[in-house]
Amino acid sequence: MRKFEHTITVAEAKRSVDRIWLTQSEAAAYLGVSPKTISRLREDGRLSYYKLDRLVLLKKADIDRLVERCRVC
Repeated sequence: MRKFEHTITVAEAKRSVDRIWLTQSEAAAYLGVSPKTISRLREDGRLSYYKLDRLVLLKKADIDRLVERCRVC
């Protein structure tokens, strides 16, 4: 059975901006997308992640690089 991560508040998301490591929920709030979108990006191989037991961590720098690669102009 899969455990769901908690939803974080806007204040928590703003605090996460200065952190190096983000949870999936924090990364979703940082980008303004759902945690499912973050999961799809991971599964597609477009977003690197680290796994400590069941905890999924993402580097903020990797998320920023992904956004830059998606830049249109």
